[in-house]
Amino acid sequence: MSTAIPSHTVSGIRRWWCEWYEVKKPFLVYVSRFLGVISLLYAFSLFSIYQNFLAGAAVVYAGIAHGLIHALGEDGIRDGATLLSGPDAILTVKPFCTAFDYSWFLIAAILAFPARFRQKLLGLVIGVPLLLALNVLRISSLYWTGIKFPWNFGFMHEQFWAVLLNFTTICCAVFWMMWIKRTNRDEN
Repeated sequence: MSTAIPSHTVSGIRRWWCEWYEVKKPFLVYVSRFLGVISLLYAFSLFSIYQNFLAGAAVVYAGIAHGLIHALGEDGIRDGATLLSGPDAILTVKPFCTAFDYSWFLIAAILAFPARFRQKLLGLVIGVPLLLALNVLRISSLYWTGIKFPWNFGFMHEQFWAVLLNFTTICCAVFWMMWIKRTNRDEN
């Protein structure tokens, strides 16, 4: 008894696969490029030079957040990456609180997308500083929440800002891609 698959079945499966692949090829290429870029960025994060950079960035973020809160009339002390206001309101900006991982997602999304270099550069020059500025607002609002509404700090830190930063990052990538598609369509 033969268990061989009939040749017409094999050719049918092969034809289906080729048709499916042709339709999905742009998406699969994009995902492959995205995963490649994000993998390189996360591999870079393992180097001590990057870890030192993050520690310095945390201090800078704390300084900017302290300045914003002080401009709004709140007193406080900054000691490196730690913000203090009274005995209960203490916030330390950790290196992983710098939002560079959100920026990396956006960088990978932009670099992997088929667009001209100038278009990619514009997306990076606008999108990355936007995310970093949003993170400064995040740190400032968390510090302020710790001073005024300490019972609400956990929600603001773990849910509200996490969702908002994720949502904003994805929106930046999607809006940039839509702009690229519209710009390229208008030029043709």
